[in-house]
Amino acid sequence: MLELIHAWTTVGGPPGFRTVSRTPDMSDATAELLITRSGLDVCYPGVARPVIAHRTLHMDGRLMSVLTRISQTLGPSPERPGRIAHHIVLTADQRPDYGPVDLLARGSFLTSFTEPEKVEQFQLPKSVEPADTVGIDEAWIDLIRMRLASRKCTTILTPPTLRCDRVLASIAAAMPELGWLMTFVLGTDQHPDTALLRVVEIGTPAADRLACAGEGLLFSLADTPPLQPMAASNQTVSDEPDQPTPLRLESAPGIPTAMLVLGGMALIAAVIAMAILGGWLQ
Repeated sequence: MLELIHAWTTVGGPPGFRTVSRTPDMSDATAELLITRSGLDVCYPGVARPVIAHRTLHMDGRLMSVLTRISQTLGPSPERPGRIAHHIVLTADQRPDYGPVDLLARGSFLTSFTEPEKVEQFQLPKSVEPADTVGIDEAWIDLIRMRLASRKCTTILTPPTLRCDRVLASIAAAMPELGWLMTFVLGTDQHPDTALLRVVEIGTPAADRLACAGEGLLFSLADTPPLQPMAASNQTVSDEPDQPTPLRLESAPGIPTAMLVLGGMALIAAVIAMAILGGWLQ
């Protein structure tokens, strides 16, 4: 297991963002990859919702599970808040029996930081309690289940009344068979990598950027669920793992014109054959 903490600090050098804790045998390439995924849209005068993520990334020649929690902290002034990014890297044989959603919700991920010497090495809990969930319409759950089963990347917008982490916990609870296949990025539109789910809150900078990007209709829990979820799941999406495609709510595709023409020709041929056999043309 590897660990890296990147945060705003005034200890050990000039004030600024830097790595305050790192597993000694972590490679520089892995450390740099984690540092570039340590950003947060901090807000003032409020406190930004945390960024929570589980991604599977190729690092040091292996596929790793990377768990991330990024929280807003005190900065140089009230107008300039800081943030702390806590990353844990697990190989496949180091993953616990419980899934990444419960680990990030109940694990000992740092949400504040004072001094480097007070940072204790992260320990995987032997067991965790299930994460808190919220009620989501079954039609949305069915639609998400079909998309995840087909490995289609999906972007979800949540109203301010629904916390992104509880929405994710509800999805994970409805699909326990996914386990560590559940990859996600909550609270940001940056670095989705191989994440199947991207969940952001309506009205946040991330949601505004997604809207301006023109990536298509977004799956919003503030809307009425589709009456025919199968129609919304028939879209063609990119197979590129680092380019998640927002969910498009589309009607079912119509019958191609070429198929109609071929069907009509076949019907005419059948009528002619029957007429010959019946002696109608004699």
